[in-house]
Amino acid sequence: MKFDNEADYAEWIATTHGIIEAFKARGYALYVIGAADSVAFMGPDLLNNVISFGPTEDVLELGLRYIPLPLVNKEQRDNPAAVMAAVNQMIFNIRGPFFLDLQTMDDGNIEARGAHLIDSIFIEPPFLYMVIDSRFGSGKEGSIELHLSEAAHKISRQVQLALRDDSMSTGHGTVN
Repeated sequence: MKFDNEADYAEWIATTHGIIEAFKARGYALYVIGAADSVAFMGPDLLNNVISFGPTEDVLELGLRYIPLPLVNKEQRDNPAAVMAAVNQMIFNIRGPFFLDLQTMDDGNIEARGAHLIDSIFIEPPFLYMVIDSRFGSGKEGSIELHLSEAAHKISRQVQLALRDDSMSTGHGTVN
């Protein structure tokens, strides 16, 4: 992607860094999976290789997909065994990177209309796309489209926490 000036480039970095931080606040790190169509078709060796490179920390790149995996201690984020142990704990607790489809009701209350398991994410300006694993989600198939200007805010409100237990890795407390 070409930027017309430094201000546009700085805005891009701030926007994508905000998305990374919003996922971290919900207890997930974003790992590059390249241009793969779906995480569902990745074998354990490929997934271990993805984890061994560590998560993306600064900026999301165009043309790449990212998988949200549980956030673990900083020193363990490139350790496949540590990340997969957190994945197993998350599954055991029936947690996951679910995007909650929220609707404001006539009485002002907010109601969850569905939950969609996030397979991966990618950016095609001006949108961030969350590819949905329709085998485990409810509702529409395909992907959820979020405008980049509001993506970090919606992620911070609508992505389910990885784990409720701060002793694991929710992105708060002792996790660095």
